[in-house]
Amino acid sequence: MISQTVFSIMAVAENKYFLQLLGNFRLTDEAGRQLIGAGKPLGVLAYLALSARRRSSRRVLAQLLWPQREESGAQNSLRQAIFWLRRRIGAETLLDEGGSLVLAPNVVVDVDDLIQSVEARDPQAVCSAYRGRLMPNFEVRESDEFTDWIA
Repeated sequence: MISQTVFSIMAVAENKYFLQLLGNFRLTDEAGRQLIGAGKPLGVLAYLALSARRRSSRRVLAQLLWPQREESGAQNSLRQAIFWLRRRIGAETLLDEGGSLVLAPNVVVDVDDLIQSVEARDPQAVCSAYRGRLMPNFEVRESDEFTDWIA
């Protein structure tokens, strides 16, 4: 039973997704189909993708994306966003680890390519990896903190 579960998780985790944060903010699958457009669920993925070790506490995410709500309401909104994301891209892509959410490595993030190009001091690769502003036209109107984080 355990080996069957491990195989199932590995099979799902083999699906690759592409999180584009530069220029056209979206999540696509390997065929290039857009799975998620700009909205708070995509904001959850973006925040995780740009956080250290691709992780953040649920509390921080809830406060950042739903600051106008009381803590229980913000936590509920985050739970709904996570549920929706997992239905779209699989539970193994967005992991729970001790009160933190972790973005699995099967989500390729364009910003990582840009950072690697800069670190390699490769101007051609930098120009190729840079596709525009970070998360253009995305804001959480009720959260100055999230807007400041993007800037």
